[in-house]
Amino acid sequence: MGAPILYVDTDAVRAVVGVKVKEVPDTMFTDQQMERQLKTALYGWLPTHETLYDTGSASGATADEEYLRDLVVSYCLFFCAVRVVEMVLALRKIVGDGKSEVQRFDTDLKDLLKVFNDRRDEAQGLLEALVNASNTDGAQYFGKASPGYDPVTNT
Repeated sequence: MGAPILYVDTDAVRAVVGVKVKEVPDTMFTDQQMERQLKTALYGWLPTHETLYDTGSASGATADEEYLRDLVVSYCLFFCAVRVVEMVLALRKIVGDGKSEVQRFDTDLKDLLKVFNDRRDEAQGLLEALVNASNTDGAQYFGKASPGYDPVTNT
């Protein structure tokens, strides 16, 4: 099993991208502090991600709770996949061990990046819609106040 990155691990991310440990070692994830980037991104739009994951992972979780957990995991998986594909200069086109050699398909990495971004955004959109649908009585943090009296002009 690869190194954990919040709710996924490096092996799962490599499997999605289609690379091996020799090509993208765990240090490429840890050195760029992938988990910190992921936590920051998640907390920015879904500060309850930990609760959603824990509730969906608990025994006796409902199908809806498990679905929300799976969406959180999917978001994390594709967030990390996007970061790996963004490291395009680190990914080798030809991989060999001296005896045999394998060449990657001629895949346009921009297209692959778009697919991963779309999948991550889809998971985010579904989570936002489902989590915010039941939270209609949220607090308003900013407001506008206009005094009825102006102390400068005394009116």
